[in-house]
Amino acid sequence: MATADSGRGLRVDEMRPHYDLSSLKGVVRGKYAARYAAGPHVVRLAPDVAPAFRSDVAVNAALRRYLHDTAGRAVAPMTADQLLESLLDEREAAIVARIKRSRVPLSLAQIRRKFPAATLRTMKLLLNRCELDGRLQRMTLRGVNRWSASET
Repeated sequence: MATADSGRGLRVDEMRPHYDLSSLKGVVRGKYAARYAAGPHVVRLAPDVAPAFRSDVAVNAALRRYLHDTAGRAVAPMTADQLLESLLDEREAAIVARIKRSRVPLSLAQIRRKFPAATLRTMKLLLNRCELDGRLQRMTLRGVNRWSASET
């Protein structure tokens, strides 16, 4: 049941006077203050980088690749742009190799089935880059864009 003064004004102290806070067990003031002061472990990706990663697992795998080579040795520092470029180059090479193995031109949907982790936006970006580089050629068959390996 609501009282007449509920929700009307701000009470300064809602704690009842007969509560004894010193009798509470395990209460430590500032228990997490050091952890909070160390800063958050959440990192925001830039809007142009985020589409390249489907999940936090993909981001962590890319960062591990960035930090260590295949033998586990630390590698030379790279900028974020260089890292993204190397990741995109790896994905591009895989896409071009898959299209070259195909005997017929592949649609975007067919290519994406072979690379389920890739987002649509990333896939379009990579196909456009490969087309501009001359590694792939685009053709329209029955109103659907398809890609095949370049003749050159």
